Amino acid sequence: NRFSPIVEGMIDVSTQIGEVVGRVQAVQFRQMVNAGMDERQARSATNELSQYSLAIGGPLSNLARIMMNAIKVDQVVEAAIAEMDQGRKPLITFHSTNAALLNEMSRDEDGNRLTEEELAELPEMTIRDQIRRIHNGLYKMKIDGDTLDPRANNSDAMRAFRKFSKAARHRNANGRGVIAASLRLQDAIANIDDGTERDRMAARAEELDAKIVPHTPLREVVETYTRLSNTNYYEEAVSQRAIEDYEDALKSITDELEEDHLAELESIIVTFRATIDPGERRQLVADIGEAFRRIELPRVMNDEIKADLTALEAEVDTLGGDREHYDAINAAFARIDELINEIPDLPVSPVDALIERLEANNIRTGEISGRTLCYRENRIQKRGGRNRKEIVDNFNGGHLDALLYNSAGATGGSYLAGVTFDDQRPRSLIEFEAPIDIIKYVQAQGRGNRYDQVASPK
Repeated sequence: NRFSPIVEGMIDVSTQIGEVVGRVQAVQFRQMVNAGMDERQARSATNELSQYSLAIGGPLSNLARIMMNAIKVDQVVEAAIAEMDQGRKPLITFHSTNAALLNEMSRDEDGNRLTEEELAELPEMTIRDQIRRIHNGLYKMKIDGDTLDPRANNSDAMRAFRKFSKAARHRNANGRGVIAASLRLQDAIANIDDGTERDRMAARAEELDAKIVPHTPLREVVETYTRLSNTNYYEEAVSQRAIEDYEDALKSITDELEEDHLAELESIIVTFRATIDPGERRQLVADIGEAFRRIELPRVMNDEIKADLTALEAEVDTLGGDREHYDAINAAFARIDELINEIPDLPVSPVDALIERLEANNIRTGEISGRTLCYRENRIQKRGGRNRKEIVDNFNGGHLDALLYNSAGATGGSYLAGVTFDDQRPRSLIEFEAPIDIIKYVQAQGRGNRYDQVASPK
């Protein structure tokens, strides 16, 4: 009753984030098609640029299993004690190891494994930490190739500004990239509803842009080319006007170009004028860009400009843009986080909690699984006793009272009250958690019920 609303909330907020990305994809797709790209290619490129591909079903399914296991620990311990009191040996099957969380928590931000001393200093964890891990993983989306937090302001203007700022601040930045980002920012600002704010912000952006890449004839060429590359090639008049603007700007720097370079550009322009195919026009513009890469457009960066960029970012952020969307996502995050706080202090690793409580009741317990880490004594540590043959021999020989195993131990082992084994106490199968695969489920059940047994299992 406390966990289900959390799952519902996660599904709902993931749907909201998917809708945000979907709206961006729709705009990008139309822009690419207008620029002469084939619809199939545009769809593929759009999906690559912007995506929210989290398959929420899998993580939530695993989380639900771990939650149920955490709730059942005491019940399974009681069942195991009851079987031991009747002179029977518990075989306990499980599926979820929680290995992903333990592996993640045992590494630093750079992915390096923490030392034993560093692991010991980690705070104690409960099932809430596992739920939060899944919850926090929802808030990542890819827009225009950048990984963003959907709880932040990701309006068109804000995204355009971030790209502009990144292009301007880059240590090896070229003025061409700054101009392209600046024009995208101006286009985004032009869509701001408030006319006063729109005009003020446009003026501020233009002023800052001019400081970074001063106005020169070469800048004019780069700017007209950038606009040409963003033209709707299906519109004849618009395309011809864009190529004409570029040609006029190019004339102002003819003295700076080598003769063969200028001839190459002029040939492409003539071909562009002669064709009406949008796809061919798009390729010709790409050819212009490739030919133009030989020319460097310098940019300026200093402490004053950096301060201006920081100030402008704060102003763009106040505009909000799609505020209703990310405000709703933030509200959902806060609501889910509050629900997580209400979850009781259940064990973060139910399998380890089960083993600890069995051993606290003097039930010697072995485990067969593929996991390398465990959560014992309230900390992450390496799991010892992983020799499968030794564990099976100890169980059948009477040195272990109970055996836990998942799919790693569901095949190739005999855990029965065998005629050749020293410990012939009857076995009792306790399903802590059934595997998802029905074949493994049947195999797991068969480990304690085989030929040559002296007592039937329960």
